[in-house]
Amino acid sequence: MTTINSVNRTQSDKPSTWTKIKGMTLGTAVGVGIYSATPLVAANSLLKRVGKINKNVDTVELRKGVEEALNKNDLGRFESEEAYKTLNVDVKSYDAPKKIRIVDVSNHEVKSFKDLYKSFMKNSSKYMRKNSKEAKTELSKIQTNFIFEYLKKDVVSGKQSYFLPSFNEVWVNMEKMGTSVFHEIGHFICRKQTKFGANVAKMIPLKKLGVFVIPTLAILTPQKSESKKSENTVDKARFFIKDNAGKLSALTLMPILIDELNASVKGNKLAKSVLTPEMYKKVVKTNRLGALTYIIKCMSLAAGVFAANNIKDYITKPKTV
Repeated sequence: MTTINSVNRTQSDKPSTWTKIKGMTLGTAVGVGIYSATPLVAANSLLKRVGKINKNVDTVELRKGVEEALNKNDLGRFESEEAYKTLNVDVKSYDAPKKIRIVDVSNHEVKSFKDLYKSFMKNSSKYMRKNSKEAKTELSKIQTNFIFEYLKKDVVSGKQSYFLPSFNEVWVNMEKMGTSVFHEIGHFICRKQTKFGANVAKMIPLKKLGVFVIPTLAILTPQKSESKKSENTVDKARFFIKDNAGKLSALTLMPILIDELNASVKGNKLAKSVLTPEMYKKVVKTNRLGALTYIIKCMSLAAGVFAANNIKDYITKPKTV
């Protein structure tokens, strides 16, 4: 389609529907690639460095330090492996303990996803067609345990450690990633014992705006027309989001970044009070590498959204004659 600007008397071709689709598709693909691949590559590299740190760690000494910190500050205790294996709870009705439980899964056997799924289907099939309250409760327990077992694979392999706020539990492989345990305890202290940490945690769902809503609005908003002078409030808001999409998206990840940095600060402080200087340095180094992964994630989201928006605009830019 061809349009003529009556002010500047310039002729331009508006992009076709196919060009718009092509621009949005390519832009989205590049943006998603940047946001997904960059943190993954960085995390794998940083994870190897964390693994090297933990290879030279005396886990007996580290565990004693954790136990001393838990007892001295009346925070909680280590949970036995057997108690963890038999965990069978319903998230909706579960009454989390007031203190933290550290679950060391160093010796836990990992099942394949295929085996986990078969077990899930076998255990849940007899409750799926029933509408009773008891059946729904049992099905919820089975679903919860399936998710737990799936998440636990990364913990057992030493790729992750988790704090589960709904259960006040920390999952960690003390042999492969033990130096991260103080960071996870820091999450418990921040979220459960400080108002600031609790309020920051409530803002974490804002991430959905940055990952889905803001990029979608930006890429669907057409380029600002130079000949269009009058704008209503809605148009101004749309173009503001489009022009600052990368920054706004990264901003929605700030609660996560603050939560992680705060947990490291609390964890480091706790570790310093019970560990030897040498062991403490390893904990701090691990937490710094962990914080770096979240900083990279924020930057990659901003870069991905910026790239998606600009690639789409470049492809769909009207050609002036």
